[in-house]
Amino acid sequence: MNYVLITGTSRGLGKGLAKAFIKTHKVIGLSRSSSPLIEEYPSDYMHIFCDLAHLSKIESIIEDFFEKLPNPIEMEFVVLNSGILGTIKDIQDTSLEEILQVMNVNLWSNKMILDTLFRLEKKGVIANIQKIFAISSGASISGNRGWNAYALSKAALNMLIKLYAGEFPQKKFISLAPGLVHTEMQDMILKQNIDLGKYPSFRRLLEARNTPQMPDPDQVGEKIYQLLDKIFSYDSGSYVDIRTI
Repeated sequence: MNYVLITGTSRGLGKGLAKAFIKTHKVIGLSRSSSPLIEEYPSDYMHIFCDLAHLSKIESIIEDFFEKLPNPIEMEFVVLNSGILGTIKDIQDTSLEEILQVMNVNLWSNKMILDTLFRLEKKGVIANIQKIFAISSGASISGNRGWNAYALSKAALNMLIKLYAGEFPQKKFISLAPGLVHTEMQDMILKQNIDLGKYPSFRRLLEARNTPQMPDPDQVGEKIYQLLDKIFSYDSGSYVDIRTI
């Protein structure tokens, strides 16, 4: 059976994607905390404990995990889902330290993961990595006030995926905006008591909560899974918004 690696499977969209893929793939999840999928799917789910904020540890943790498995692992999909929001405020009021924290998780950790996987592929530990998609956001192109570090990180992620697509023409890379998803990130936005007059783009998010316009992670994970053929019909390196498919 083919494998899929998905980051951020402890909760939210990553967990929803894992539950969709596990019908046809062995799933390897990666997150800093445990996932309920470990107990729910003991024969089809494996977990890598890794805090993506600690960039220096990513390579060794991933290498140690895969080198202990029977080789080679047929890795059909890699799903780069993990991300953090940061604080909603103006970019001029956001410190470089705050921006770097978001960039490390949302951007640079993904480079570390891909470089490590491709190196393991060259060594024969992993085989046939075919399709890679990174979870982006409409914030990466909208430039709406308040999204600051998150928008910067997702815009850079789009370009990172495009650059890798040029370097690995035999693989398919997509940067995917999943649309509105009711996750803990939405709850974090609520807790920040955002001034909707100052940051009007968040009004739409809050109004969509608990409506069909903001489905839960399992629903969105299943939708992405069902649309994989269409998603990967776009040119490698493309930014794709699932709402336009």
